[in-house]
Amino acid sequence: MMKIFLIFGLLLCPILIHSEQLRIDLQAKSAILMNGKTGRILYEKNGHELAYPASITKIAVALYALEKWSEKLDENITVSKEALKIAIPSTAESQNTHPYHLQTGGKNMGLKVGEILSFRDLIYGVLVSSGNDASNVIGIACSGTIERFMDELNEYLKNCGLSHTHFCNPHGLHHPNHVTTAYEMAKITQRALMNPTFCQIVKTSSYEKPKSNKQEGNLIQQTNRLLRKGKYFYPKAIGVKTGYTDKAGYNLVAAAAENGRLLIAVLLGYTEPFARFQEAISLFEKAFQEKMVSRTLFTKNYSQFSKKIPGAKQLLKAELFEDVKIDYFPSEEPELKADLYWKNLSLPVRKGDPVGKIAIESIGEFPLYAVANVEKTFWKKCFDFFQFLKIPLIILSFVGISFFLFLLVRYSKKLS
Repeated sequence: MMKIFLIFGLLLCPILIHSEQLRIDLQAKSAILMNGKTGRILYEKNGHELAYPASITKIAVALYALEKWSEKLDENITVSKEALKIAIPSTAESQNTHPYHLQTGGKNMGLKVGEILSFRDLIYGVLVSSGNDASNVIGIACSGTIERFMDELNEYLKNCGLSHTHFCNPHGLHHPNHVTTAYEMAKITQRALMNPTFCQIVKTSSYEKPKSNKQEGNLIQQTNRLLRKGKYFYPKAIGVKTGYTDKAGYNLVAAAAENGRLLIAVLLGYTEPFARFQEAISLFEKAFQEKMVSRTLFTKNYSQFSKKIPGAKQLLKAELFEDVKIDYFPSEEPELKADLYWKNLSLPVRKGDPVGKIAIESIGEFPLYAVANVEKTFWKKCFDFFQFLKIPLIILSFVGISFFLFLLVRYSKKLS
C-alpha cells in the first residue's frame, strides 16, 4: 500500500495506492528482494529472522577493507603464520575458542606463509574464489590483528544501521554468535554496490592470480554460478557472493540489473547447492517482467488548496500548473510524504501569482498558483492607510513637540 501524507500544519491527509509484493514460492528459509537504488522491498520471506551467513560475510569484510584501504590496492602484503592457523581438530569447541582459525576442507585461496601479494589480489581472492585464508590476511593487514579487525568491522556495521548483524571472523566459518538477517545483508550489499571497485570485482567470472615469491600464477574461478557460462548463467547478473557451511546451508547474495533497475536478492538456508541459483533467476525474472504503472497523486483541475490570509475578503485558493504523477512497479511500495509550503504573502494577491508549492519526497517540488484575485477588506485598507501615515505622523508630532519646547524655552528666558 503506497501512502502519501500531505501536511497542512498539523493536519495529515493520506492518499493510498494499492500495491503488493511479488508472489513466488521459494525453498529458501529466509529471503529478500530489494531495489538496490531505493531500498524498497519487492519480496520478503522471514527477512528479519536471524541466520548464519557463512561466506556471504565476505561482502561486509571486503567493503570495509576497501573503504579503509581505498588508496592501497597495489600495496604488497605478506602472508603471516597467524592468518593461516588451522583449528585442529576442527570441532565446535576449538572453533568457538579461536573463531578466526581456518578449518581443514574449507574454501581457501591456497596462500603460503611469507607469500607476498597485492591487496588487490587478496580482495579478488576473497570475493571471487571465497578464500578464507585471504580474508584472514586482509583482516591482519588492515587492523594489525584479526580480533581488532572484527571489533572495527562490527562497529562499522552498527554505524551502517545493522543492529542484528554480528560477525566473529572475517571468513564466515561457523560460530554460534556469527549471525545476520536477509534484510541486513541486502542493506550492506546495497552500500557495497555503490563502491566501483567492489562492483568490478564481484562481477568477475575468473581472475588470474599472478606469480608470487612462493607460487606460480593460477586462475581462480567465481563461485557464483550466475556469472559463469553454464546451466545457471544469468546475463543480467552483476554479482555478488555465495556461502556455505553445514549449519548455514547454501546461501546466495545476488544482484542483477536491467533497464536501469538494480535488484538485490538474498537467499539463505538451502539444502541443495544449485537451487539457490535457479530460484534467484526466477525471482529476478518475476520482478523484471513487471509492467510499470502510473498513478496521479494531485490533479490540476480537482486538487485545490486554500489558505486564510488575515485581512482578506476571501480565501486564497491555489492550484497546480499540471497534474502530479508517479510511475512505479506494482511490487515496489513508495512511501511518500508531501509537504505544503505557502509563501509569505501580502495583499492583494493576483490571479496566477505563485503562492506556494507542494514538495514530495524523492519526486520533486510543484508550484501552486492563485486561482483568483484576493482583495483586502475595507477595514484592512483603513488599517494599512493609517499604518502608512504612522511614520509621517510620528515625525510631524516630534517636530511639533520640539518646536513647542523651543518656543517655551525662549518665552521663559524673556520673562526672566
